[in-house]
Amino acid sequence: MRSKRGELDTLIVKNASATAEISLFGAQVLSFIPEHDKRERLWLSPLAKLDRSIPIRGGIPICWPWFGRPPSQLTEKIKLLPSHGFVRNQECNLVSAEEINSRLDHIIFEPQQYLFPELELNLTLQILVSVGETLSIELITRNSNLNTTQYYAALHSYFQVESIENTVLKGLQSDYFDQTQSMKRISAKNPYQIKGETDRIHLDPGRAVNIVAPSFKTLIKSLGNDSIVVWNPWQRLSQSMPDMSDEGYTTMLCIETARTQIGDLKSFQSHALKQIIY
Repeated sequence: MRSKRGELDTLIVKNASATAEISLFGAQVLSFIPEHDKRERLWLSPLAKLDRSIPIRGGIPICWPWFGRPPSQLTEKIKLLPSHGFVRNQECNLVSAEEINSRLDHIIFEPQQYLFPELELNLTLQILVSVGETLSIELITRNSNLNTTQYYAALHSYFQVESIENTVLKGLQSDYFDQTQSMKRISAKNPYQIKGETDRIHLDPGRAVNIVAPSFKTLIKSLGNDSIVVWNPWQRLSQSMPDMSDEGYTTMLCIETARTQIGDLKSFQSHALKQIIY
């Protein structure tokens, strides 16, 4: 069902298993509520800009075909490239929406434009969203080039928590690069809790990560990734963001299924990056 959130066109998907809302701007999932417990899994800032002026703060932004700052070989050609690629900054086409049965729907999106043609990336993307007892988001990247091409990506998922200080992560025990400490390599602690500004790239794919809050657990599974990113802006950065409340950091945590280490995609090959939320 077509709908609106602010100035954005959205798609409401409702079946016997769950309800979800997806913005056509960025093909960004904004909400996922399974029927069995009627609990919202995703966090969306109440101050998010819903007018296409900037990416939406919350839900599951798509970072593609690079994650974070663009690779240096690209900025040599174009100096001012947006962080996290260009998918989250544009309208996407709804290619198909199929009801598999009364409990499962499949939706496919594609970017309207592959911006900056002078970069000659020769990559195409399909975004597959499945809404059922779980929420599945899959990025299918294809290299149509005769040469090996580099790409990086992430599903920058914002999860709802009751209180960040009472939240524990399970399933992440690997070392990580700490971007708040000049990419210093640090070993994860047990129990894994967030105590301040956090921006970590774990070198482990972290196939199953649990967010454990006082009254619930959220399970996240990842496929096709080489790392997991954990992010929380904490108070100082929250206060500096116009689309986030000063205390917004207390009820959210980003667990991102990401491709940050392995960039090569060979000629005419494809790659699938997938996150499943329970």
